[in-house]
Amino acid sequence: MKIWQRNAVVAVVVLFVAISVYLSWSYNQELDINADVPVHAPLGGDESTPAGIGETLSTERQAYFAEARLTRQRARDSALAMLNEVNATPASTQEVRDKASEDIRVIAEYAMLEATIEGLIRAQGFADSVAYISESRLTIVVAAPEGGLTAVDVARIKNIALNETSYTIEQISIMEA
Repeated sequence: MKIWQRNAVVAVVVLFVAISVYLSWSYNQELDINADVPVHAPLGGDESTPAGIGETLSTERQAYFAEARLTRQRARDSALAMLNEVNATPASTQEVRDKASEDIRVIAEYAMLEATIEGLIRAQGFADSVAYISESRLTIVVAAPEGGLTAVDVARIKNIALNETSYTIEQISIMEA
């Protein structure tokens, strides 16, 4: 791969990560502004509506989700910084640079998938969630309603994960917070 192509790929990946960081920051700012606004049911609210619709998250639970996103982003930023350093090191072989560029692309893809999954879960009426994607697992932590997640709630969340990713049911974990 020519140097300008590699640099273009790195620039696009960095752009995706920057957009992901901005969206995460923007969402966290929105949480601060709308802290007392209840979550509304999805359109058509029938008996299949998730439990706990209309509940607001406590300050502690809001802080948990904000901190989880921040920690995830810091870890991702640290990895990206190391990968970019490898790309910028003249002593690195082309093979090493190509691997670093591929790793950067994967990190950006994971960030976009996590944001998509979290948004779709909120669209289903859950107050908040955070997704963690790795090479072999997808873990989703959901703000559980007062009565806890029902089997229908878990099935909805897993359906979102299955539709958005290539993970199998065995590779997907749902946790309550």
